Amino acid sequence: MSLENVSGQILADVEDRIKNLEAETKATAEVILTDAKKKSEELINVAKAKTEAQIVTLDKKELASASLAVKRPLLDAKKDIIDKTYAAVKLKITDFDADTRKTLLQKLMYEALEQMPDAKRVYVNKNDLSLVKPFAKDMVVSEKDMLGGIIIENSDGTVRIDNSFDLLLETIRKDTLKSVADILFN
Repeated sequence: MSLENVSGQILADVEDRIKNLEAETKATAEVILTDAKKKSEELINVAKAKTEAQIVTLDKKELASASLAVKRPLLDAKKDIIDKTYAAVKLKITDFDADTRKTLLQKLMYEALEQMPDAKRVYVNKNDLSLVKPFAKDMVVSEKDMLGGIIIENSDGTVRIDNSFDLLLETIRKDTLKSVADILFN
């Protein structure tokens, strides 16, 4: 064989190898490209699903926020009406005549004394001092800034029984708030 034949044969072998490598490279590139497209589509689908879920969540939050913004003035107005109703009750309490106040104060005092017979001090509204003194025997009667009613305490001031109109009204308010709202708004 001549040198030309050998070099031609080598050149042909090299060209075959190049063609084979090109074919293998092209096939590998197509596999890689197909895999990359699949992964890309999967990532896009996952991202779309997450985005859609976030949009739904944001929509719900915005809707709830908007709903609350719409309801807030109504709720505030209802609260204001309820507050005015209880303020009217307080006003009625301050308008009790002396006989009614005396009867209520005696009843509250006797109820409190049943629980603490050794009470030594009683607190009352300044307008009720003269009403309470006659039946608060052996007790120090003191003035306290309150709507009315009585508060009694033991000799060292460590135990109190609060039968003030303020506390009673607040307790009634807590216990009846729903039913009052139902009556006023239904």
